[in-house]
Amino acid sequence: MPTGYTSKIYEGEDVSGKEFIMTCARAFGALIEMRDEPLDARIPEELKVDTYHEKQLERSKQELDKYKNMSIEEAQKLVDKNYKKRIEENNKYYKEKLELKDRYEKVLVEVEAWKLPSPDHQSLKNYAIDQLNKSIDFDCSGIENYEKEIKKETPEEYIQLKIDKCLWDIEYHQREWDNEVKRVNERNLWIKQLRNSLKS
Repeated sequence: MPTGYTSKIYEGEDVSGKEFIMTCARAFGALIEMRDEPLDARIPEELKVDTYHEKQLERSKQELDKYKNMSIEEAQKLVDKNYKKRIEENNKYYKEKLELKDRYEKVLVEVEAWKLPSPDHQSLKNYAIDQLNKSIDFDCSGIENYEKEIKKETPEEYIQLKIDKCLWDIEYHQREWDNEVKRVNERNLWIKQLRNSLKS
């Protein structure tokens, strides 16, 4: 039985060893990301660097500059706005979780009160109770944390938190950008070496 790679040979097409090697190359090394593309998809002469981390690095540097130059008054406005939003979200989440727990417990009480038609139905009842208890534990745990008062940071703390986050982002995106450039350079060398080895 032919594989996806050998199907052209199986169907009688004239395929050279060089063509077959280039087709198989998409499952290895530099071209591994092409393994799921159609076999007739053209292998590029050179791979391009994904600029996601470069863009995020630039954005993080701009944000760092913004927070380093932010006034206490500006920070206070943002702290107040974020604090209000967190309280609203916290109250909404707490209410939704309590309502969900009430719904689960209502059904649980009804299932526990169910009079079994026969002893053979006990495992069904146990299973239903277990499912409800697991859902209560998973979906409703931590409700007590949402009753607690939300801490409101000072403008100075807010600025420092944002600066720290920007510094972490800069370090992360710089590292990932460097890795991406290195990875693409290595893959391009691999492709070049492959192509050169197949020239005749």
